[in-house]
Amino acid sequence: MILRKREFLLYKIENSNFTLLRVLRRAYSILLQYKMHKLGIKLGFDVPLNRIGPGFRIDHWGFLVINSKAKIGKDCHIFGDVTIGIKKDNIEGAPNIGDNVTIGAGSRILGPIKIASNCVIGANAVVTHDFLEPGSIIVGIPAKKIGSLSEKINTHNNI
Repeated sequence: MILRKREFLLYKIENSNFTLLRVLRRAYSILLQYKMHKLGIKLGFDVPLNRIGPGFRIDHWGFLVINSKAKIGKDCHIFGDVTIGIKKDNIEGAPNIGDNVTIGAGSRILGPIKIASNCVIGANAVVTHDFLEPGSIIVGIPAKKIGSLSEKINTHNNI
């Protein structure tokens, strides 16, 4: 009988420690999410969790909205007043942006599109379709490719 009580108490202690740690972790997570939300309101950012690769950089504070379904690769560089989201509520999917992409100020990237790695999206561009060639320079409304970074580098080296 005493052995069963001891086992029962051991079980309760182990579970209470586990439950307490889980409750503390959850409370800490809620506190951090609240702080992030308040800071986002202050700075004008709406950036989802776990959708952006390492090395993400925002150069200017101001309006920035990234849809919670969008995926952004590593080392991306975004200037102010950018929207990355869906076109319409009834269309599934959000943008999928590759690594090392630079997005200029005022750009809008909308819909279930893919942008290749190492691209540059110019200021105030409205991107609504795929750009799958790496190193593209994308500008305009609607956005179109005007060249590639490798061409620009070769042109400057020949001068």
